[in-house]
Amino acid sequence: MKKVFVVILTLALALSLFACAGNTGTTPPASTTPSTSPSATPSSTPPATPSSTPSAVPSATAPETTPPAPPEVIKIGVLLPMSGATATNGEYQLRGMQMAVDYVNSHGGIASMGGAQIQLVTSDTTGDVQVGMTEIERLITVENVSALCGPYNSTVAAATAPIAIQYGVPYVITNAVADNIMQSGANNFVYRSNYGTADMTPFRGMMTDFLGSKLPAGKLSKVAIVYDSGDWGTSEKASYTQIADQIGAQVVVSEVITTNSSDLSSIVNKIKNSGADVVFAGIFLNDAILLTKQMKDYNCNVQIVGSGGGFADSKWIEAVGNDAAQASWVCRTSTPLSV
Repeated sequence: MKKVFVVILTLALALSLFACAGNTGTTPPASTTPSTSPSATPSSTPPATPSSTPSAVPSATAPETTPPAPPEVIKIGVLLPMSGATATNGEYQLRGMQMAVDYVNSHGGIASMGGAQIQLVTSDTTGDVQVGMTEIERLITVENVSALCGPYNSTVAAATAPIAIQYGVPYVITNAVADNIMQSGANNFVYRSNYGTADMTPFRGMMTDFLGSKLPAGKLSKVAIVYDSGDWGTSEKASYTQIADQIGAQVVVSEVITTNSSDLSSIVNKIKNSGADVVFAGIFLNDAILLTKQMKDYNCNVQIVGSGGGFADSKWIEAVGNDAAQASWVCRTSTPLSV
């Protein structure tokens, strides 16, 4: 940039000097001093007149201006499940990211980078660990993204975070809450924009205290836990087990399920026969729909406390109807605006 400025300045100076040295366009008249000889008579030759043909003058045109270079484009890689069991959540997150990008770009881009525009390069993890690892490598080495965000699924986040650290690419984890994601040691590249499961445990304790206060005993005595087999579900189980220990409640059912289970009736019957006051559920959308419907079908009238996942999806309400949804609570936390 400094070299370009010097060149333009030099050209402008040269042109100004050239213009100052230009011809005026007239020829001075011949001398009219009279002859010193007494006998001299007026010359019969008429005095010279100014030339009627102007001298050729180089035109001093303004220097050509180079149009400004277009703003730099900053590519940000997005790892999200756009297909598979958690595709709905991936779609929601992508919409939010694109809305933020559109706002920044339409308001002048990144001011500190000369108005640079942001471009999202989206990759479908399908919610699978191996696919996620392949895709983050592709975004970094092929797409040459400057930063990364995603990936919703905690298992994918835990597997891809070390890769971002390896390549030295900033990676903002969005929504994935499993505690093991951020426990890989101090680093300058991986961050998380939301709470982890352990951070939410106190809020869930408030929820269980409230529910217990509505029972004759004034507290929850028996609880059931149903959780997904992935990293997120495992961390949910640990959180609710800790809460049960804190309030002195007995965990009478603790069942792990695989994503997109086809039948949960055996678990529902265990819950029904256990005498549990509440069932804590950390499961994804299709399983949340199935558990809620089958609990209603089997007259298992136990309060469900969903911790995000499928219970935070509006499609869960659409699928199970208001009657079943009224028997459920969803415990979620939000980041204060001051953070």
